[in-house]
Amino acid sequence: MHPKIQAVSVSSSEMPGVAPAYRRSVGRGRPLFSAASTGGFANYWGQQFLRYECGDPWPREIFDDFAAYLDHCDEVEQGFVLSGGADLAVRAGGQHGYVARVPRLLIGAVQDPASNLKALKAMRHAFYVQAERTRAQVFDTRANSIESAQGGWRVLLQDEAPIFAKKVILAAGVLGTSQLIGNSFPDIDRLRLSDHAPWMLYSIGLRRLFAERPPGHRHHFNAITLEKLEERVCAAFASLYDMGRADMNLMLASTIGRSFGALRSVRAPVGAGLIKPIQIWTPSTFEDVDIYPRDGTAHEVASPKSTPHDDPQLLEMLNVLRGLGARCLKISRTIPGCGFHYHNLRVAAAGGSEVSVVDYLRERAGDGVVCVDASVLSSIGTRPHTLTAMAASLQISKRLVMQ
Repeated sequence: MHPKIQAVSVSSSEMPGVAPAYRRSVGRGRPLFSAASTGGFANYWGQQFLRYECGDPWPREIFDDFAAYLDHCDEVEQGFVLSGGADLAVRAGGQHGYVARVPRLLIGAVQDPASNLKALKAMRHAFYVQAERTRAQVFDTRANSIESAQGGWRVLLQDEAPIFAKKVILAAGVLGTSQLIGNSFPDIDRLRLSDHAPWMLYSIGLRRLFAERPPGHRHHFNAITLEKLEERVCAAFASLYDMGRADMNLMLASTIGRSFGALRSVRAPVGAGLIKPIQIWTPSTFEDVDIYPRDGTAHEVASPKSTPHDDPQLLEMLNVLRGLGARCLKISRTIPGCGFHYHNLRVAAAGGSEVSVVDYLRERAGDGVVCVDASVLSSIGTRPHTLTAMAASLQISKRLVMQ
């Protein structure tokens, strides 16, 4: 599985909170995993809490206007502790429009009474706080499928008796939602999801840039973000990592595919920070993945395979990094489906044309089954979309409550 999932699970003495979803139909790429624990994939990543610019693809089909989108982002943020976000006083390679920043990170949940909650468990904690506040009954098991029942819906669980509900809200993550509706509606032939799978770079020579970070922000693995901004659009986004602040298990999981409980909390060795991994998302790095629920397979949608020379935003970002002192050692492309910026779930059923998951559920279930996770986002920007997905979920859920 993904090295970060493996390393975090070993470090926290927990089983990995994921479950196999779909195997690859061709090639030897990792199978696709769905989230299988409270908090979802945010237990492992998603700490960058960033709002979109007004020119970015904020969810216009969900919010009345950009101000409403920002208001919901603010409401989500009230439940968490955030840090960073300040610009760095550095000329980004002499290129116009580039900004280097301390990453704006989610570092905990406001309601944590001990004030020592690990950031990667903040979503889990926030969920249980809301469940207690609303007196919700929580079933700690997996939902396998849903089926229509007289006057409502029956949720079939893995280890419990079925639950009857008048309305079902799907918030299982894009892969989890695809599994649930694939198991629930036998007329579905294929599902398609979008992923934003970044370029992966390994570089040296950025000591001067990393030294620009304020002292209080030099301890985090997420070290710096570098963005190209033009006309209120984030045209390219880079995340620079400091391996010197990683733990030993993350390094081992990334290199040899294994982690060890005996190395829990052991820091990376001296010198690990010499190589700086960099992920770069551009408008050219979006990919689609087809899901076939009947045989449980995933297949990359054929698309022109771009090389670094085919991506002008990447080339410009590389020039900026070189101007900041970087020397690139290796460039590779993340396999589609392993970018984990999932969104835009679509459904093709009974030989018909492809429709959004929103339209499909509306046709099949009216307002009885509603999806609120990132499956409903028809497009995302180059910035991480965690906060935007949560704001959209909040808005959709509010409308459901008001009905």
